Amino acid sequence: GIPAAEFEDGWAVTYDVFAVSLGGITAAGETLSGDTAVDLVKAGPHALGSADAAAGAIQPVAYHIAPVGSSTTNLNVDTAVFDAMQTNGYSVWVVGSATKDGSTVTFAWGFTGTYDYHECHATGSVTDGGTGLTQLTIHGDHLFYESLVDSDAGLRFQAFADADADANGEVTMAELQAVSGTAFQAMDNYDVPADSGIDNLWDYLAAQVATVGHIDGEGHCHMH
Repeated sequence: GIPAAEFEDGWAVTYDVFAVSLGGITAAGETLSGDTAVDLVKAGPHALGSADAAAGAIQPVAYHIAPVGSSTTNLNVDTAVFDAMQTNGYSVWVVGSATKDGSTVTFAWGFTGTYDYHECHATGSVTDGGTGLTQLTIHGDHLFYESLVDSDAGLRFQAFADADADANGEVTMAELQAVSGTAFQAMDNYDVPADSGIDNLWDYLAAQVATVGHIDGEGHCHMH
């Protein structure tokens, strides 16, 4: 989860499910694996693949997040969640809740995008006659960044809580889509480039999901 101290507006987020479908992994010129669905809430790290490689730097590293398909291996995702991801073509599925001052709102959001990460700045190397390791790191806090362009942006949840139009304690995709046009443009603290084409809170969230992929902790990748 993400504690309240990390948010600019005092909310705290807990993930019950953070499932991603990772694949297309290449390192040191070798292909490591096909697509594998992993629930990152469950204790890791999780081995995704291996290959023989020459001694030296593991770079370049590349991978993707892509919708669960018929050939995706389920590493540790609950069967019902994995089946739902496959049925709906989700590449990322998050379920959780946010709390503040005794109030709680829940969410269950699925994303269908394909995100390619390449030229990742891996720090590891393969030793002569030994092994090397690189870690694909998924940053779950990026969903709540208040900027699409500032990698040091703060985290905010209040806009998502306010989107719960029927006040039933669950924030849905439809409710986030409804925060659009002038209502979206008038939100304080949100940094959205004018040429981004993003005009509602759901599309903003989906754009942030695209940025979750990193390497070896805080290492960056190029993304398209």
